[in-house]
Amino acid sequence: MREAIREALTAIAEVGERVFEPHVAGADTEKPYIVISMGKDVDESDWAGFRRDIEIWPNVARTSFVSVDSLAQSIIETLSEPLTTESGGTFSCIYEGVVGDDVVDVEWDIITRGLRFTVLALQPIPVTEKAPEDPWLTALASWTEGLLDNWTVYTNKWPLGYQKPCILWREAGEEIQDLNRAVYKETKTLICHVLGDTPNGQLKGAQSIVAGLWDAFKIEFSENENEGPGEEEEPPIEPPNGDEGEPVDEGEPPNGDEGEPVDEGDETPDEKEKRPRYLTVERVKANFQADALTAGQVTAVLSRVVMRKFTSAPLMQEVAFKLKKKKG
Repeated sequence: MREAIREALTAIAEVGERVFEPHVAGADTEKPYIVISMGKDVDESDWAGFRRDIEIWPNVARTSFVSVDSLAQSIIETLSEPLTTESGGTFSCIYEGVVGDDVVDVEWDIITRGLRFTVLALQPIPVTEKAPEDPWLTALASWTEGLLDNWTVYTNKWPLGYQKPCILWREAGEEIQDLNRAVYKETKTLICHVLGDTPNGQLKGAQSIVAGLWDAFKIEFSENENEGPGEEEEPPIEPPNGDEGEPVDEGEPPNGDEGEPVDEGDETPDEKEKRPRYLTVERVKANFQADALTAGQVTAVLSRVVMRKFTSAPLMQEVAFKLKKKKG
């Protein structure tokens, strides 16, 4: 990383190869030159990884701070582009502002100003992933790719080489709520981080996510394991008259309902498995001033209804739960 930053800064014409580490530069070093100082890694969060602070010091002859301003602007513009390491990985430097006041060093005959940059998404030693990807995140990533062209979509955590403009979806919480003995409701809170090329592009991207979720209402969803019907299917009805213990007489449907046990017809188990399932969008809110990398600007609450798996339910009880919906 240090070498990638050094190589990028040597492209600044007025500096050339005069990009040094702190212990190399001295009073006799030809001016102008740049000094790179690396800070320690700080654990930011599970999704943002570690943060490393980097200080860049443009040093010019003791004339006017206008020269420092010009060189500092060149440094900021140069490091705003993604950088590539020798191993082929990419990373981006985020400009965080200046370090303290302007500095005048009479002994070295220089004037300088510290510029602070941050590199996020430095990850610890990777562990082989054994758990499958969360299908909710997969569904949102697929939907987002269809909504925003030319945006890269990530899930769970920022990679070191994220490419702007990009989006990160991560899960923040989950809730399970009983609806009846047959089904329950699963609700998840998901956070969307929107990182654009420009401030206006970032704002527009976040606004598009908010409007798109609310307009879509439902997000198509698939999973590896069959966990029952999706939101688009009618949940099984409660046993009639609130009686959960007595079987229903098939010959005379209760309460005048002319329904009868559902005939699954010619639908095969594979066809059942391929039925479309959906996640329902319940709430969407946004804070466009939130930090795109560490906090995320959009919060979405999604839900679905899931049928319980009965491994040894009495046959008559299952029939009672599968009455046809009353005609008309």
